[in-house]
Amino acid sequence: MKQISNKNIDKLLNRAKKELTIKEVTVNNEYFEDTINYLKKQNVLSSRNIKKIFDSNNNTQYPLGYIILNRENNIVGFMGTFFSEKLSKTNKQIFCNIHSWIVDLKYRINSFYLLGPVIKKNFNLTAFTPVPTLVGLLVKFGFIEKFLFYRVVFCLPYLSFFKLDNNLIEEKNIIKTFLKGPDLEIFNSYVKKSYIKILIKNNKNNKYIFIIGIVIKKKGINIFNIFYVSNTDELKNEWKEIKVLISKKLNIFFFSEYIVENHESIFPKNVFFSKKFKKNIYVKTEVAISQKELLNSDLIVS
Repeated sequence: MKQISNKNIDKLLNRAKKELTIKEVTVNNEYFEDTINYLKKQNVLSSRNIKKIFDSNNNTQYPLGYIILNRENNIVGFMGTFFSEKLSKTNKQIFCNIHSWIVDLKYRINSFYLLGPVIKKNFNLTAFTPVPTLVGLLVKFGFIEKFLFYRVVFCLPYLSFFKLDNNLIEEKNIIKTFLKGPDLEIFNSYVKKSYIKILIKNNKNNKYIFIIGIVIKKKGINIFNIFYVSNTDELKNEWKEIKVLISKKLNIFFFSEYIVENHESIFPKNVFFSKKFKKNIYVKTEVAISQKELLNSDLIVS
């Protein structure tokens, strides 16, 4: 599919500007409550899931999304955004995950207008869960198709009667005493209660594994979706015990992960039951996608 040139993008945005106004939505601005009400009234997307994404967003420096207003100042469209930052030795990269897209039928010819505020800036853009009808528009605006793997692992806590070498720690103050460097930074970055933070300590070798995940529900089944593991080798080596500890604590029997293109699974290869699904995603960035970008996205609720 042919991409639209920057010149033609400007023309399209200027055309829509004659009829519509676009505004950013933040927790503290005048459009927040009206946006929440608009999302509750629509029946295209789950307003509950969108609210969960809002509640998980720790970054107050950037918008939660953008709305389109018609000439009567009524909201007629919304695009949800989840911003995050990636720091390197030389610069700061800003990522924007586009997670929701709703436009009233009468105004859908101008759906592209919602992309205006992010497409004109040097943001790294991702769309991990676009609806099929949106894919063509994203490609026209320069998004590239890539893929992720979603892997689900089933386990039973059958080691209940054996003494375990590992301890599970969930008290935040205790976890922090073990962490340093990047692990401590990540711990402090995800303070909202929707994120489950666990530390597994091996009593034999004193190694620890710091884990961040979220419990999601798919087809009525609770799954612990793991997004960050500080020591994947240790997790694989100790998986037989670790799965027992987490299963008992969270009362779950399924684990899952999203595997970035060309990355390895965090789980051992010889698990009892495992199923992997390929998932197409769309990005407009030259920066490699990492687990952190997945954690700062709508994948936390899907």
